[in-house]
Amino acid sequence: MTDHFESSEFEREEHELPVQYRQKGADQFMGGIMQNYTAEGICFETGYAIKPGTEIFIIIENTIDNHSNRDNCQLSYATVEWCRANPNCDAFFYNVGVKFFNL
Repeated sequence: MTDHFESSEFEREEHELPVQYRQKGADQFMGGIMQNYTAEGICFETGYAIKPGTEIFIIIENTIDNHSNRDNCQLSYATVEWCRANPNCDAFFYNVGVKFFNL
């Protein structure tokens, strides 16, 4: 089951892309996989639980032929809206819903 923003007024598109994110005040980027997106935010899977309300800097990598191109990335600031354990995984993975800041 794919998670959705309960309050989203935008149509959600399924699409997997690598993401990197860093919590506000942290030095290290962590990795994940975007599961779906709207104009207002994304859902991504990661191995780390992130507390709702946490502000993050997120890089969505647009990859072609499995080659990352840093000139073709979306850089965004977002707030974690929710974080849930992924029931479809044997390991500890979390689905994280974030909403982009309006800059």
